[in-house]
Amino acid sequence: MTLNFNNLGDTIMIKQRIKTGNFFLFLLVVILNVFFLGCHDDEKNISSEKGIRSFAFLKDNNPVLEEDVIGIINEDEKCIILDIQQENVDLSSLVASFEIDGFSSVAIGNRFQESGKTANNFFQPLNYTVTALDGSSVTYLVRVSYIQSSACDLLGMKLEQARNPMLDDNFDGIIDGGNVSFLLPVGTDLSSLVMSYTISRNATVEVDGIRQENGVTPLDFSEPRIVKVIAENATDYKEYIVTAEIISFKSYVITSVDDVPETFDVDYINNLTMKGADVDDRVLRTVAERIGSKEIRGNVRLEGTSATTLVGFADVMTIKGGYEFVDNKEITEEGLAPVSTLAEIEGDLVLSGFNTGKVWMNSFVNLKKIGGSLRLISANFDTNNTFSNLLEVGGDLEISKIVSSWTYNLQGMKVVRVEGDLIVNEADYLCSFKGFEKIEYIGGNVTITRNGKNVAADNLTWEAEGYKLINRFVRDGVIQPDALVYFTDKNGEEGDISQYGY
Repeated sequence: MTLNFNNLGDTIMIKQRIKTGNFFLFLLVVILNVFFLGCHDDEKNISSEKGIRSFAFLKDNNPVLEEDVIGIINEDEKCIILDIQQENVDLSSLVASFEIDGFSSVAIGNRFQESGKTANNFFQPLNYTVTALDGSSVTYLVRVSYIQSSACDLLGMKLEQARNPMLDDNFDGIIDGGNVSFLLPVGTDLSSLVMSYTISRNATVEVDGIRQENGVTPLDFSEPRIVKVIAENATDYKEYIVTAEIISFKSYVITSVDDVPETFDVDYINNLTMKGADVDDRVLRTVAERIGSKEIRGNVRLEGTSATTLVGFADVMTIKGGYEFVDNKEITEEGLAPVSTLAEIEGDLVLSGFNTGKVWMNSFVNLKKIGGSLRLISANFDTNNTFSNLLEVGGDLEISKIVSSWTYNLQGMKVVRVEGDLIVNEADYLCSFKGFEKIEYIGGNVTITRNGKNVAADNLTWEAEGYKLINRFVRDGVIQPDALVYFTDKNGEEGDISQYGY
């Protein structure tokens, strides 16, 4: 018998007299020949194509860019250059879009790259390795240039206790134009203090021509020092005069009238805490009388007191920090007026555990800015009126465990900017995110969990509305690229915001 396998490119002549005893041997020979010849042919057809045909940063995928940036590919040098004609652009999380040959794949190190999706830090050159189906590869070096920033601002300066063991707390410098002042406690050794600072991106700091390492280099502040902030372009700079002054201050905890000092013998008061049922209106007035004109630069905290009013206390003292009111069941709306009628609070505002109906209704309608965090916890409030003119929160914005049925939505709020975290947690009746649509910037993380638990299922719009808004925040860059976003439904099941795109 003769078999011709012309379709395999070769002619195999197998002459075999088929007998009953050797038929299966014949069949095995045929199968093995077909298998090995097929593998040989597949190997010849595996592609070795590899290369990058185009490379770009598209504005649609990179909100920090003003326009698309197209890369120039030098195939001989295996190098890709992108020139961003924009100052002060953040290269730390740019998404590249690229086209590659055939069915090849792209990676940076061991990290797979997906065109139009994978973000990378391009402040340093990156090696993109393209691997063909046959296992061969080629590497392209990607370099990004941009207009170096002229920004040279000192945005913040502090002395941290962790880096200055002689201090018993952290101390923020007070920046006023080109001057920075520190007010430090008695006993502080000014001859060797370590600064921690926040400056314009990619700027550097020098003192007396010596480069400073943030949070490491010690300096003698016995006399004022000139701190020079130099821009990334190495041309522009600003000088700041930093002084450190020794003054006396102290924090106080008062639980009854017996704890109130006859005199507050300090230059200023740091934090003032009054707690317990023995703290009533009389204690508050006594404290105010004895403090007199001295400033309170930290927080004033009332916790679990029996006080009914802040009149004669908060309205007669100089409070530069913030306010924390926790479980003060008897304070009324009128009694809260010395604080709730303010237009600006420099520190934190914490309102927790107020009795139903005694506050909130028309409180804080004049408040436009909070320098620290705003925390509304375990209390009742009507958002149609409360905080209806608040635009800016310098720290976290937290609304947690609000139990009132008035909180079906947050439509009374007009907040535009939140520098810290946004937290909405266990607001049982909350079923809409209306009121937060105006937010343009969130500097920290976002945690939205377990809301709308006591709203009937057929009326519940929280998940869909909440998912949509958070998805838009991510898409429009309201939430920063490196922020964490945690979102659950009313039962605590983690939510998928991608299904609710705009």
